[in-house]
Amino acid sequence: MFDEVKLSACEFWDLSHKSEEFILTDEYFNNLASYKDTIQNFFAEKSGYQPLNPQCDACVFLIKKNAYREKLHFLQIESVEISKQI
Repeated sequence: MFDEVKLSACEFWDLSHKSEEFILTDEYFNNLASYKDTIQNFFAEKSGYQPLNPQCDACVFLIKKNAYREKLHFLQIESVEISKQI
């Protein structure tokens, strides 16, 4: 489960006492805490999870929460597609 990965990462980086200040995201900056199934099922979804990296590796990131962010991170901009429907 992603919650276990987050706790392990916080423990590894000696952030266990601050674990609530961090979230675990995928390459598209989705908060993975909301996914309550196994990691294997997340990356094997029928909709076809499409990693951004060319090696098709499953990547997750431990990032600090920022409630005051007013703009998208440059990687978020690259991963957001807006389709114009007429």
